[in-house]
Amino acid sequence: MRKKPRSFRRQLSMAFILLAIGSTTVLAGLILTTAVKSITTHYEGMAIDSTRLAARLLSRFPGTAPGGGPKTPALTRKAVAETLADELMAEHVVVLDPYGRILAFRGPASIEIAEVMPDALATLLGPPGTAKAGKDRILRTRNGIWVGIALSPSGPLPGGWVVTHHTLREGKRLVWYTVLYVVSLVTVLIAIAFPLGLRFSRLFTRPIDALVEGAQRFGRGDLNHKVEGGDYIEFVRVARAFNEMAASLKSYMAKVEQEAQLREKIESEMRIASFLQQSLLPARLPESPRFELSARSQPAEEVGGDFYDVLRLSDGRIMIAIGDATNKGLPAALHVTECASAFRAYATQQDSPGRVLGYLNNFLQERLGDTCRFVTMFLMVYDEITGRVVYSLAGHNPPFLVQCEGRETVFLTEGRGLPLGLLPETEYGEGEVQLEKNDMLLLYTDGITEATDGNGRLLGTDGVLRVLLDRCGNPADDIVRGITELALEHCGTAPQSDDISLVCLRRIL
Repeated sequence: MRKKPRSFRRQLSMAFILLAIGSTTVLAGLILTTAVKSITTHYEGMAIDSTRLAARLLSRFPGTAPGGGPKTPALTRKAVAETLADELMAEHVVVLDPYGRILAFRGPASIEIAEVMPDALATLLGPPGTAKAGKDRILRTRNGIWVGIALSPSGPLPGGWVVTHHTLREGKRLVWYTVLYVVSLVTVLIAIAFPLGLRFSRLFTRPIDALVEGAQRFGRGDLNHKVEGGDYIEFVRVARAFNEMAASLKSYMAKVEQEAQLREKIESEMRIASFLQQSLLPARLPESPRFELSARSQPAEEVGGDFYDVLRLSDGRIMIAIGDATNKGLPAALHVTECASAFRAYATQQDSPGRVLGYLNNFLQERLGDTCRFVTMFLMVYDEITGRVVYSLAGHNPPFLVQCEGRETVFLTEGRGLPLGLLPETEYGEGEVQLEKNDMLLLYTDGITEATDGNGRLLGTDGVLRVLLDRCGNPADDIVRGITELALEHCGTAPQSDDISLVCLRRIL
C-alpha cells in the first residue's frame, strides 16, 4: 500500500516548535537549578551566621563562675530567651552541655524540649568530646537544616553546644516563586514558538512553493515563466536549473515542432508520390469472355518498389508485366517508376518479351550505372484466342501455372536472364506455354512467398500452391484475394516486410 505523503511544512514547523520547547526547557532547568542553588546557599549562609551570632551572645552570658566554671542554673529558658531575644532567624535555638544534654532552648511556646528532634541533634553533634570550638556542623533534613557550633572553652559552658534549627520558609517560598516565574516564562516562550514556527516554515518553504508553481506552469506549457529562488543560494541554484531546463525544453519543443512540420511535409509528399505511383498502375484491366484478369499491389510503406501493367497490343494480344525493384521505399519507387514509364513507351513498339526486356535493361543500366541496384521483371504476351503464352524472365520469381484438369502446378522458368540494369547488352530468351480451359497463371513478387511472421518464418511457396489448388476453377478475383489474405495472416502482428503484388490470369474459353 502506498504511503500517504506528509507535509514538509508541517514537519518543519513541528521540528522548530519542538526545538524551541526543548531549548526553553533546558534553559529553564538551568535557570531553576542555579536559582535554587543560589537561594539554598544564601539561606544556609544566613543560618550559619545566625548560629555563630548565638554562640557569641552566649559567650557573653552573665554569671560566669571564677576560673571559667559555669553557673549552670542560670541557663534557663528565660535566660536564653532574654539573651538571644529576637536577633536570630532560627525557629529553634538549643543549648547543650558537653554530653549533649539539653540545658535550655528557645522556640515556639507549644514545643517542649523533648520534641526538638533529639535524634537529629545526636546525628549532628556526633560522639562527645569530638567537637572543636568555633567549628560549625550542618545537618540537612526534610524539615530544614540544623547548624551546631561548639562553644568557646572560656565561655559560660566550655565544651557545650549551641544548635539552631531553620525551616527556611522564606527560602522555600522564594524557590516556589522562582519556579512559578520560570514555568510562566516557559509557557510564554512556547506560546510564542508556535506562530514563529509557522512563520519560519513558510519563510523556508516559500522558495519550494515557487519551484512547485514553476514546474506546474512548465507542465501547462508556459515555458517563458521564470522561477525565483529567493535569498538562499541553494534555492537560487535550483531555480536557475529549472529556468535552464525550461529554456532547453523550449528549444527542444521548437526543434520537435520543426521536425514535425518537416515530417508532415514529407508524409504529404509521400502521399502524393503514392497517389502518382498508383496512377501508373492500370485503372482498368482488359475484359473478355475468353479470360479473367485480376491484380493487386500493396506497398509495405507509403510507396513501394513493385509494379504491374497490362496492355492490349495492336493485334489484340495482351501484354502483362510485373516487376520488383531492389529493397523498398522511396528509392525503389523511383527506380520502378522509371522502369514502368520506359516499359509503357517501348512495349507498344515490340511484340517480343525478350526484346522489350533487352531495351529496358540497357535503359536502366545507363541510369543506375554501378549502384548495384536492379529491377527484376516477368513479361508475357497472351493470345486469348489460342491460349498461347510467350514469356521472358529477368531474374524474377517464376510464375505458377495451375492446370486444373490434372490439378498440376508448373513453374515457368524458360528464358530466364539477369535482372534489369546490371549488365549492358544482356540478351533475354523466351519460353512458351499453352493455357487450357480453367488453367490459371499467377504472376507475383517475392513479397508473397517471403512474407515473414513475428518469429522470422517465411510463408514459402507451399501455402500459395495450396490456395491455388483448393480454389482451382474459382474466379481470378477470388484467387488474388485468397493469396493476399494468406500472406497478411502469416505476418500477423509483425509489420509487412516487403511490397506485395500479384496478377492472376484465368482462361475461360
